[in-house]
Amino acid sequence: MNFQGKRALIIEDEEEIREILNFYLQSEGVEVEEASSGEEGIQKAQKANFDLVVTDLSMPGMKGEKVIEILRTIPSIAKIVVSTGSLKFEESIADGTLLKPFNKDDVIEMLNKLFS
Repeated sequence: MNFQGKRALIIEDEEEIREILNFYLQSEGVEVEEASSGEEGIQKAQKANFDLVVTDLSMPGMKGEKVIEILRTIPSIAKIVVSTGSLKFEESIADGTLLKPFNKDDVIEMLNKLFS
């Protein structure tokens, strides 16, 4: 499946994880923007339309659950995926989960589930 034309926002405080996820998404044709904090991610989400937001749960400052709560109030956000190293969260808050450590196949599987 081709994801050309889809736009994603990655909200992740760990630069290496942001870069890997960015690379995987771009290799599937997704246009990507990045934010290194929940606050920065909310600001970007309020200014642009995104088909997908992938957010970390455990970040300094604003936590992922609060980020998702705010993102849900923004009509231009289509799907929200949680990127986490732990399954100890309420899965119903997001449209999908990307369990760390993830690989390219995990990212492609997530995209297919969300956009098929």
